[in-house]
Amino acid sequence: MRKLLLVCGLVLTLLSSLLFAENVVIKYAHWNALPSDSYNYVKAFEEKYPNVKIEFMQIPEAEYSQKLRTMAMTGTAPDIFCLWESDLADFVKAGWIVSLDNYVQQSKELDLDDFIPAVKQLMQLQGHLYGLPWCFATEIMYYNKTLFDKAGVPYPNANWTWKDFENAARKLTITNNGRVTQWGCDAISFQGLWYSIIGTFGDKIVDEKGRFALGDGAKEFLTWWLGLTKDGVVAAPQISTSGVVSADLFMAGKAGMSGKDVDFVAREVVQKSKYSEFCFRYGLGHGIGLEVHEEPRFSPKATDPLPENAVVTIEPGIYIPGEFGIRIENDVIVKSSSFETITTLSEDLTVL
Repeated sequence: MRKLLLVCGLVLTLLSSLLFAENVVIKYAHWNALPSDSYNYVKAFEEKYPNVKIEFMQIPEAEYSQKLRTMAMTGTAPDIFCLWESDLADFVKAGWIVSLDNYVQQSKELDLDDFIPAVKQLMQLQGHLYGLPWCFATEIMYYNKTLFDKAGVPYPNANWTWKDFENAARKLTITNNGRVTQWGCDAISFQGLWYSIIGTFGDKIVDEKGRFALGDGAKEFLTWWLGLTKDGVVAAPQISTSGVVSADLFMAGKAGMSGKDVDFVAREVVQKSKYSEFCFRYGLGHGIGLEVHEEPRFSPKATDPLPENAVVTIEPGIYIPGEFGIRIENDVIVKSSSFETITTLSEDLTVL
């Protein structure tokens, strides 16, 4: 799971002075699109405080940090924004965000003891608090029990080391005629996961002054991971994300371990792009048989595993209201240790 350890800056500063003013407009920035109505916190906030209007600004994740810096330097930064913890020191030193100490002390509802100490600490610099935790998530490794059983590999346990991981991944890897048909592990596509794993090899990622710093731990991990990739044990990124969405490597039985189910990862791919707010809102795909639409189905609520030899279609897309919509459809035969793509049409698109 992707690590979302973030800082939500300036919230208390604004709320304490503006909530009860008339016709207040607050500019708020994030890289994610706003959730659906039932989880739309901006809508809920405006309903609770009808005198406050939130102008939401979505900035693509790849451009987020740099664009915020540019806006801050030109005096056009949003009033409230979520900030990567790695950017906190720079924003504080530049004077772009203010300490929340006094506002927290005045609050009758906020208790900092409610937060996990390690998470709260990341929002502090030189004894001052500059933000509040928005979200903290733990990365999770999923494994395919069917493939483990077929390879005779014991399931992971709490005592697993990276050496145990490597041994299992190598046993799960299948090669036919010099070509890898089943990787032992999917590729790592999220940079936050790199930081987490590097940390397990002994690096702290940043030094005592908050500066980015990598050492021998990073070198050891990257050398090891590169070796696994060259050996075909770990899928290379361009293999893992081409053709059918990378989630298929796990769910269709091609990879022994991965981090997301099919529908979730497909949406994440779109949501990380500049079209995140236009991500498809239907179920990702379904089975094909006597009926055009039948079981199994791919959706946020689908829990049934993919049966061997099932024919399914995977259909991620984007839909921009009033302009156009486009999606890619791949028909796939699920195999016991791989998958076969039936679709032969090119997926090459011109990005405008």
